[in-house]
Amino acid sequence: MLDFFDTLQLSAMLALHEYFGEKEKQKKAKADFDQQCFEAVADAATKMSETISNSILSAYQNRNSIPNCLAEGMLDLPIYAMLRIAKKQRWVSEKQSRLLDLFFKNLEVKYTKQDFLLAINGGGSLESRLEKSVGLNEPLGEFWRQFFSIMRAMQNKKDIFGELIDEYAELVMNFSCLNANAASVSETEIKAFISALSSQYEKSFTQNQGFDIVGEHDWRYYKNKITNLSHNLIIRSGDAGVFDMTQLLDLLFKSILFGYIRETNQALEIQRTDYCYICEYTEVTEDRQTAGIIFDSNIQNDEVGASALNFPVSFIRMLNILGTKANDEDKAEEVVRCITNFMFSVENTLIQRNHYANYDGLTNTYMSDILENVLKEQ
Repeated sequence: MLDFFDTLQLSAMLALHEYFGEKEKQKKAKADFDQQCFEAVADAATKMSETISNSILSAYQNRNSIPNCLAEGMLDLPIYAMLRIAKKQRWVSEKQSRLLDLFFKNLEVKYTKQDFLLAINGGGSLESRLEKSVGLNEPLGEFWRQFFSIMRAMQNKKDIFGELIDEYAELVMNFSCLNANAASVSETEIKAFISALSSQYEKSFTQNQGFDIVGEHDWRYYKNKITNLSHNLIIRSGDAGVFDMTQLLDLLFKSILFGYIRETNQALEIQRTDYCYICEYTEVTEDRQTAGIIFDSNIQNDEVGASALNFPVSFIRMLNILGTKANDEDKAEEVVRCITNFMFSVENTLIQRNHYANYDGLTNTYMSDILENVLKEQ
């Protein structure tokens, strides 16, 4: 049975052969063939951007802060597609050159048409830059890393991938038509794109998935991973009899949520309300009343409050030591990544509950400060 991406490739190839048959008729029948290709490329690039941006906005909902790799990748992908075709055709025709003028005049990208032309023969740094952004080779482009995370979290991923492939194929077919060997070059590129997209998306399920900003998994998933990985580390390090990891984790969750809420600089009563809510919601405390007592104690006693604010730094420093002793630094790094993702889940919850701009992007700043302080202590 054909899988999803096999079906898309078959559909794309059938459409491609029909497309070029029709284009040959149009060449003979219409003088405005080139203009039709121009418009089709521009239309495909626009639809591609809309497909991507709609997916991003759906995933990020109330957020204003969207990773730069997504915003930049949305503009890079059409240029990347055209560069791959130009490299296969080995030169840019006068018609393609005019089309590129249109793109570089209207797209706010950090490179130029001259960079594009240099890249055709392997010159300059544009090809490397685009590979880092939207490349589907190894290492995978940053855009796809984050976009795959969005896709894994969405229900209608098949529709979105289908639209994206159709739009990529439309752009490739029409851009190639403005130069030689259009049919063979297009077919090779479309097959390569679908194959790489399928392979890398499937691989993304088993590889380290990085930071989960969009909520592919909820707080419970990451809290359980933090707990299980931390207990595993302390046992393998030989320090299970020295430290009580259950107690340390309890302190971690209470303190990291306290420090996070304090970072907002909202009115104290709002901070207390949010702390009580999120502690109960994430099952860090049994109820809001208990969380309120903890918050008041941290606020009223400077020494207790300072200890709570500093504890996440101490905990991560301890994880690094345990990782070294257990000869598994990667697992220690994974715990830190899960702590960050737990906080992203907290951030999503508070944004959806309160619609406070105070929380939008706060996890990035807060966790960066914690990790910077960890490095200072080393």
